[in-house]
Amino acid sequence: MAIWLPADAQSPGADPGNSNRRLRFSAELRGRAEGFAALGFEPGNDDAYYLHRMRLGLHWEPTAWLRLAAGVQDARAPGRRRPVPFSAANPLDLYEAYVEAGRNGEGWTLRAGRQELSFGAARLIGPAEWSNVSRLFDACRISYQRAKVRLDGFVSALVRPDPQRIDRFRDETQLHGLYAALEARPGRVVEPYLLWKRARSENGTQSIWTTGIRLVGPLPRRLDYEVETAVQAGRLGAQPVRSWAGSWTLGRRLGSGERAPRLSFEYDYATGDRNPQDGVWGTFDQLFPTNHSRFGI
Repeated sequence: MAIWLPADAQSPGADPGNSNRRLRFSAELRGRAEGFAALGFEPGNDDAYYLHRMRLGLHWEPTAWLRLAAGVQDARAPGRRRPVPFSAANPLDLYEAYVEAGRNGEGWTLRAGRQELSFGAARLIGPAEWSNVSRLFDACRISYQRAKVRLDGFVSALVRPDPQRIDRFRDETQLHGLYAALEARPGRVVEPYLLWKRARSENGTQSIWTTGIRLVGPLPRRLDYEVETAVQAGRLGAQPVRSWAGSWTLGRRLGSGERAPRLSFEYDYATGDRNPQDGVWGTFDQLFPTNHSRFGI
């Protein structure tokens, strides 16, 4: 459940017709009961619990080219056995805090601060909203948009939830990239991208480059398609990385209009490490996806 409450934020004597000076409050309350039995095919590995999440947010547009956002989130998992994973519980913490400069929907914009990142179908970068604690980045994102073109460049660090304190900036896991969306013809979208993930762990430094393209568009007879392929190179510790993945979807509307039922067939593939002894890492890294809606939990 989400509630938006627009309100004027004008000083006395300001033009009441200036709709750009707005103050908006938002509230979200979400609850979900979950349970599993023999998770991981382990007899007795059972649990049942409740997931609770509350968000409060504030968005302020003091001018037509400046926007400020701030929000808090309280996520808890009462009844879940310990240790509770960070994706399930993170008591009262900062959800978003950023400043954005530039006109909405045209020209250049710059957004800096704590925020969600999502591109394309979110197969590689998305907020993972199904989790009780969604994914956030401390990022600086610059965008350019015109009628049929949008270009994005960003540098970011993954925010790791810390139930013991306010989540702080940490640079152990970084993601930087360039992403473009081009509408070649009405309804036909081409999205090329280049992404760089850099992470430090006990096993060494991970540096993975991902380049790919996503194609979406209509076909005759109410058919439509979506194709996305990506290849990866780089290093995982001392091993070179050579991997790739792809997704192919064909759909058909059973009637006219966007509300008509749609049938689709989807095939997904990603490489694995067939020979662990050859010194080359072949498992595709999904980066930071939102895949629950496609693959289930």
